[in-house]
Amino acid sequence: MQQTVFAVVARAVNYRDHDRILTLITRERGTITATARGCRKPQSKLMSCAQPFVYGEYELAEVKGRWYVRSCQIREIFYNLRLDPMVLTAAGHATQAVREFANPEEENAKLFTLLLRTLARLCEEKADPISILAFFLAKLLDFAGFCPEMQACVCCGAEENLGWFDGESGGVVCRDCARHLPTAKPISPTCRQLIGRMVQTPTAGYEALAAQLSPVAGEAYAHLLSSYAATAAKPLPHLHSVLPQVT
Repeated sequence: MQQTVFAVVARAVNYRDHDRILTLITRERGTITATARGCRKPQSKLMSCAQPFVYGEYELAEVKGRWYVRSCQIREIFYNLRLDPMVLTAAGHATQAVREFANPEEENAKLFTLLLRTLARLCEEKADPISILAFFLAKLLDFAGFCPEMQACVCCGAEENLGWFDGESGGVVCRDCARHLPTAKPISPTCRQLIGRMVQTPTAGYEALAAQLSPVAGEAYAHLLSSYAATAAKPLPHLHSVLPQVT
C-alpha cells in the first residue's frame, strides 16, 4: 500500500549503516513511524527530508506492516531554528507536545496547523520563544480538551479573589481554596486575562496578542506548562537554563 501525507519530522534516529527511522507528525494520519532507507549515503535523494523539523509531502509505502519513505517534496526546512539554541529547544518542545496528542491513524488538521505556525514564528527575526510557546500551549490544551478554567475557581466556583493557579486542578483557584493546594502558584490579573484571551484567539491570531503577552510571557508559559504536565503522559521538562519561569 502507498500513501502520500503532509508531515513534519518530529524525530530522526540513525539505524544500521545508512538508514534513519523517522517519527512523522502528519496532517492526515497523526503520528507515523517510517524508515528512510539509505538516507545517510552522500548522494541519497532522501538525505534532506530525513532531518528534524523538515516539512514536506512524503510518499510512503507499506511493506509487511512497516512504512518506508519513497520520496518527498520538501515544503519548508525551518532552517532558522538551528541558529539559536533557545529557539531550537523551544521548537523541540513544541514538536514533542504535539506528538503527545497526535494519535496514530487519526486526522488532526488543527494540531498540524498549530505546529507549522509555531515553527514558522520561531524562525522569524527577533522571535520571542517564551511568548510563542505560551500561545502554543494555550491552543494545544484547548484543542486537546484540557483548556484551563480562568473565569471561576475550579474548586468552589467563586468568581472573586482568583489570584492563584493550579495546573493539577485545571485552572485558577480562589484564595481560600489555594490554602489547601500545595501546587497552587500566584497568578497576576494580567496573566489570567491573557491566558483566557489566548484560548479564545484563533491559531493565526498570535501576532495581535504578542505585544500584550510579552511582559507576562514567562508567567503564562509556566502556568500553562503545569497544566500540560497534569494532562500529558510525558510532561515537558521546565527549561530552567533557557526560559524563565514563575517561582
